[in-house]
Amino acid sequence: DGVMAMLCHSVVNVSWFAALDTVFSLGDKATRTFFLRGGELDYITSDGTPLDPKLKEGAWISEATLWTEWRHRGTLHVTTPAQLLWMELQPFARIVCMNPRPWHLSRMYAVSFVESLNRIAHQALTDIFWGDDFFTEHQKEDFHTP
Repeated sequence: DGVMAMLCHSVVNVSWFAALDTVFSLGDKATRTFFLRGGELDYITSDGTPLDPKLKEGAWISEATLWTEWRHRGTLHVTTPAQLLWMELQPFARIVCMNPRPWHLSRMYAVSFVESLNRIAHQALTDIFWGDDFFTEHQKEDFHTP
């Protein structure tokens, strides 16, 4: 698919972080969504509790940045050298809007994602959403197109 190729080649970026680096802090305006490609990260929630287990390869961080205004709900520290893939909203949206089908699917997903966020108690919100359950569930129910 052309949209996916354009996202991969012109929107996804790579950054390397050293142990003890801080990727973002509680309350910062979120401008990027991250995908942990390698290394280990510590996420400290707004009440100061470290997320357990530590984030490992495959973790998706701050996805909400793509779908709504977002401020980080915790602090993300690097515990071992890490590689993060990341993308920002504006380049992502520019590419997705080029084709009606990805735009429509993204729009429907965004609505479901924000509705799900709104069902979570404010103090329980984090930048980390575990597993693929949300997408899989909504892909089956909400995104079925004839």
